[in-house]
Amino acid sequence: MALIFAMSCLLIKNEGLYWLLTFIPAMIVVTLPSRKAAFILLTLLLVTSVVLWLFPRDFVVAGHSLEQLDIHYRSSALPALVKSFTTHDNWHLFAYLLLAVVPTGYFLAGKSRSQYLGIGAALASAVGLFLILFLFTGHAHGAIYFTSVGRIALQLVPSLLFLIMLLYHEASHNWQEK
Repeated sequence: MALIFAMSCLLIKNEGLYWLLTFIPAMIVVTLPSRKAAFILLTLLLVTSVVLWLFPRDFVVAGHSLEQLDIHYRSSALPALVKSFTTHDNWHLFAYLLLAVVPTGYFLAGKSRSQYLGIGAALASAVGLFLILFLFTGHAHGAIYFTSVGRIALQLVPSLLFLIMLLYHEASHNWQEK
């Protein structure tokens, strides 16, 4: 079922390909032992970085060339992202909930914490992709001017909220047993 949902990401405009790619770390974490998974994920990150660096600038992926993306860090986007998630009316309470519940939930989940590694890996890679999009590409203007950051975050929020609910349920269940 996870593979069907992952392949369904291709139905979401151009960014669907990138959302599909965020399932790869989850599949690695779920199917391999933890040390081997960590090694493969780090190797995959390194290989991806080298490949992007070596590709020709006019190489097009999902409708965007590397030249159009103009990949480099944009320092002015970070304060805008923080402001969008902590003070604007769209996600300001969600950001605090996420920062409080996810680390606490993983800590209190105890032995059953490993069952959440798959969804955690998928969402961590999706959030990482979100940050790369707005901090390292030409789409940073969407964060700086608050035009598309909320719309793209809307694609992540239901899944992140689902993880929060799972961890809250597990943590409250373990807390009541103690």
